[in-house]
Amino acid sequence: MSDAKYCYSCGTALVPGAGFCGKCGAAVAAQAPVQPPAQARVQTPPPAQARVQTPPPAQAPVQAPGSTRSRGPLILGLFVLGVVIVTAAAIALILRGGAKEGSAGTDVGAEVTPVASATLSLPPETGSPTSQGYGAVVPEGWQACANALLGYSIGYPGGWYTTDRVKLPNGRFVRKPLVSCNFFNPAPFQIWWGTEPPTTALVVESERQGLQGTVLSRSDPRYLAVLSRKDTTVAGMPAVQLEVSQVGEGYYPKGTLEYMYVVGLDPGHTLVVSTMFFPGSRVDYPAYKAIVDQAVQTVTLLH
Repeated sequence: MSDAKYCYSCGTALVPGAGFCGKCGAAVAAQAPVQPPAQARVQTPPPAQARVQTPPPAQAPVQAPGSTRSRGPLILGLFVLGVVIVTAAAIALILRGGAKEGSAGTDVGAEVTPVASATLSLPPETGSPTSQGYGAVVPEGWQACANALLGYSIGYPGGWYTTDRVKLPNGRFVRKPLVSCNFFNPAPFQIWWGTEPPTTALVVESERQGLQGTVLSRSDPRYLAVLSRKDTTVAGMPAVQLEVSQVGEGYYPKGTLEYMYVVGLDPGHTLVVSTMFFPGSRVDYPAYKAIVDQAVQTVTLLH
């Protein structure tokens, strides 16, 4: 009897003490012990892990050849260029506007010194009082000056200066008919573009408000004291003769005197003929007041 437990031929388990394999019939007496067949070791693969994809690092955008690294300088440059263009255009418009106000053929390049002649080339007064063609009768030795835009003419002493030209910042002169016959002075003077008008011995101003409104603004009690006031007429129109003194902080120094006639041309338009005296000035203020009295009597409306 063999101690073999399994058939060496087929591997079937043997009955203890059996001489032959019950399955294949092979003799088992001489069989060596047979170990049961080794079972294949099955390895279970680990569970599959989800594959996590890591996004690639962001790359800086690639600029096309020839492009600039930053738009900041370009935008700043365009802005500066725009400011320069707008400024140049504004200056050109100002110069063009001044030139258009002059008559055709006016030479705006040469400096013009005001001369003692009527602005509109009226003939100088050489004899007795006579009409100068605009309805104004002026005293002997006086001249007449007419402003067609504002619609009036007025007389002024012969030998005095007046002008309708304005001096630009570049030193050139242009004609400006709106200031024609506004300023009269015994000495030469200039009118500068964009500045306050000159204070000459005789000033004529056009106000776009009624008679009473102009009188109130010219005698504001906050700054002025009324020295005299008299209702009168000028060329058949209502007027107020007025003299004031600067007493408070205002546009002119304290103690400044102004003598004027305010003439009501229509309900919304007045004409102011005046002269001024500043503290410390050497001008003959009483003589200038007498000239205002004479000049206002020559005022004539043109339309």
